[in-house]
Amino acid sequence: MRVRNALLCRLRTDPDALVLRVIDIGEREALMQDQPGAFFSTPHYDGYPYVLVRLDVVDSGELAELIEEIWRSRAPKRLVVEYDATR
Repeated sequence: MRVRNALLCRLRTDPDALVLRVIDIGEREALMQDQPGAFFSTPHYDGYPYVLVRLDVVDSGELAELIEEIWRSRAPKRLVVEYDATR
């Protein structure tokens, strides 16, 4: 999924996981520390605001919130306003 040509998330196959952009490195580190069973990384993503997510472990509600949070931070403001108006 992309917004304004920026990658927000994508599926990965080795290891099977969702690559998810987060707001910043601090959020990435907090997620991995708080829930190491659901959130992890590989050396490829070190130093970047991306975290890997085990879809079979993560709470679906929490994942939806994380995806919406990063989408809101990257989407055009008018699109966010339109989205909010339909909710």
